[in-house]
Amino acid sequence: MATSCMTTFSYACSAICKENMREPLLLAGFIKGWGPNVTSENSKAIGWTGHYTMGAGWAFVLYRALVSPSSRKVTLKPLASTLSGLVAVLIWHQLFLSIPNKSKTDKRIFYPHLILAHWVYTYSLAYSLKRCKLV
Repeated sequence: MATSCMTTFSYACSAICKENMREPLLLAGFIKGWGPNVTSENSKAIGWTGHYTMGAGWAFVLYRALVSPSSRKVTLKPLASTLSGLVAVLIWHQLFLSIPNKSKTDKRIFYPHLILAHWVYTYSLAYSLKRCKLV
């Protein structure tokens, strides 16, 4: 659920700012044409799969960071949200550097958006953990 909430936030930001901040589609744009069998359509599927796979990985890491082992309670740590967003900025920055001229996304808008999106992600994850009684 957390990845879906974050992605919805990114799609809303994209519409409001008129800037492509849709992570799955940015990933698809990066991988399109990597090989003869990587078409526009299957690159979208790969982009979405990669995006949700990364979301699952973040969920595991943040679960370990947000859940107190002794009390099994979620402690929301704004620092964890911000650090998560900063790590995402570093990863995306490396992607943009390694695949130049593939995206026209304005990084001055995209990077701050990533930090906010990871706040949405972290709080959605905490809510999901509570609702599923995993904490």
